[in-house]
Amino acid sequence: MDNLQNLRQHVQTLLKVDHTPAEDWPPLALVPEAPRAAWNWLPGVLAGSGTEWLPKVVSAVDVTALRAGLLLMHDFMDESHGAAQSIEGQGAGRLGDYWHAILHRREPDYTNAKYWFRQIGTQSLFGELARRADQVLTVTTSAAVQEWRQRLGCPERWNPLAFVDLCEAAQQELGTDLTAVAQTLQRLEMILLFRQTYRQATGLDA
Repeated sequence: MDNLQNLRQHVQTLLKVDHTPAEDWPPLALVPEAPRAAWNWLPGVLAGSGTEWLPKVVSAVDVTALRAGLLLMHDFMDESHGAAQSIEGQGAGRLGDYWHAILHRREPDYTNAKYWFRQIGTQSLFGELARRADQVLTVTTSAAVQEWRQRLGCPERWNPLAFVDLCEAAQQELGTDLTAVAQTLQRLEMILLFRQTYRQATGLDA
């Protein structure tokens, strides 16, 4: 199987995965060190295949946002940054800027991440993210995690600036319940954003 077909299949896999760890997309570090070697082919295929890896295109801006998201989901930080910056301020919901905000949170550049989250404002996926995040947060009895549940606003709302703070705190306490929760919520957020970006790029249900 060639890498273009690998990419098509992987996109479909990502549209179906849940927030729990899976072999198809292992847990991501809050602050990545380097991309996994197994995915070194990804930037080249995304750069050289146009839109052949998608079944349909209705928004070129959101295709670029989707490319930025895929690269970020596999820890290609520089490549993702370039794609997101190329569509700054564009598209419905400014999804490229949303990926840009997540990238800076993972860099980590927490101040810059908050700047971009303020730029994009309230996103349509925040309601589902808050509800599903609350399910994750209520599983643990950790007092620290429950305090963050209140700060995030779950399940009624989602506070992305508070989540930046949570990720910063979790990065300083690696190996704790807080780190595990932050990684799970990061994964959930990326999955929901990937699905929304795909819908806007292709006009197809994820």
